[in-house]
Amino acid sequence: MGKFVGQVCPVCQQKFKDQDDIVVCPECGTPHHRSCYQEIEHCANQSKHGTEWEYETKPVTPNRESQQEQPQQSGQKHNIVCSQCGANNPPNGLFCLFCGAPLQQKDGVQTPQNTVPQQLLMEMSLGGLHPEDSIDGISVKDFAAFIGSNTAYYLPKFKRFSEKKFLSFNFSAAIISPVYYLFRKMIPLGILFLIINLLATFCYTIVQVNTIVPIQNSLLLNIAYYGMQAIGIFSTIFGLLSGLFANWIYYKWSVRTIKKCKAKAGEDLAKYQELLVKKGSVSPLFVGIGLIFIFLFSIIFSLVLSI
Repeated sequence: MGKFVGQVCPVCQQKFKDQDDIVVCPECGTPHHRSCYQEIEHCANQSKHGTEWEYETKPVTPNRESQQEQPQQSGQKHNIVCSQCGANNPPNGLFCLFCGAPLQQKDGVQTPQNTVPQQLLMEMSLGGLHPEDSIDGISVKDFAAFIGSNTAYYLPKFKRFSEKKFLSFNFSAAIISPVYYLFRKMIPLGILFLIINLLATFCYTIVQVNTIVPIQNSLLLNIAYYGMQAIGIFSTIFGLLSGLFANWIYYKWSVRTIKKCKAKAGEDLAKYQELLVKKGSVSPLFVGIGLIFIFLFSIIFSLVLSI
């Protein structure tokens, strides 16, 4: 019934809309709202039946209201889903309103204005901050694009750090330090904690192999036993310090890296956003490589000792 959209119902004198339930007189072709037809119980042009008169569809000139509604309807049908956070964005948005990541463009559709619920949801995803707020001279939306995930957790902490309030604790960084730093692409710290884990694995493997196949080298056994105890104490202290300072370290890391991305991109905004996502965000791949490396090291070293 789309051909009747914009035509006027002869009973209520209201224009037909695409979602209206329309019935057509089988004799003259006059369209009615179903409720209107049922109300008068006959065709509005019944007096013309039996003549050669037939209903003619009149051309509809779009008015200003319908032109304003069209972008909204198009926006509802063609919202862009952010590949980083999964949020719905306007069809012509350049960057995600929620995390700041670059969006894939769709041509020919105008961008509707943000609604109040979208704005509130966006600020919730940013930890209550506005995208244009500044932290150490960097906008919140740029930090969000760099962080990628869990922005609601990090951004308020970053704001407090910029105000010289440093009290914070990160349990992930304390318990699984190498996984945390590798996941957040802080590779040097990730490698440092990975080496500590490898040393612990080295000592533990020697002790375990000795229970199955006695090792004759007493010096190696003493190094393993005392090393395992020392690394255990050191790891506990280092893990606690990591938990206390990981968020602040990530904050400083983010500020330094974002400024480098800005300097490298210059005035090229698209390149700047691309660098933020590339250098920031998270990397399960780095975590996987680190865990596989520890596992292979343990297996190979056990085999070498047992020969």
